[in-house]
Amino acid sequence: MTRKRAKLCAWLVGAMAAMSASGASAVTLAEDADTVCKGLIGGADAVKIDSATLQAPSPLAVAERGPTPSGRITPANPGFCKVLGHIDPVDPKAPPIKFQVNLPVEWNGRSVQYGGGGFNGVLITGLGLPPAYPFDKPSPLARGYVTYGTDSGHESKPGEPPQVFALND
Repeated sequence: MTRKRAKLCAWLVGAMAAMSASGASAVTLAEDADTVCKGLIGGADAVKIDSATLQAPSPLAVAERGPTPSGRITPANPGFCKVLGHIDPVDPKAPPIKFQVNLPVEWNGRSVQYGGGGFNGVLITGLGLPPAYPFDKPSPLARGYVTYGTDSGHESKPGEPPQVFALND
């Protein structure tokens, strides 16, 4: 898994370099952010970008119920490029490692990886608040951080124990 994480980090650095090379400064996407965002689609070697779409800013939303207190909150987010992709596994029988990277239009030069913990089994989007994060503070994405997460190469299926992924070496 370490080599795959290194490939994702290398891709992230490359994406930031591509944003800078296409007319953007080190902290802001080019004037035509939608074109820059869509230009990320494609891939090389084992890392593939399946989609890249510019998302409009969204307001804060608080649900009446949620799985956790932070799960009730959908933080306000700025305009950002939502990148969905996958990394091909070494074992062709294994599922791909899916990832989501959120590139803010105004980047502060830093990034935050959202972890899965436990058995994972779902794609971690990096759009919510991190665990134990203050509710009254802007989300990392709203503060200009690139946020990203993965499914660690497996998706839980209904009726299947979450540990079944461990049967694949």
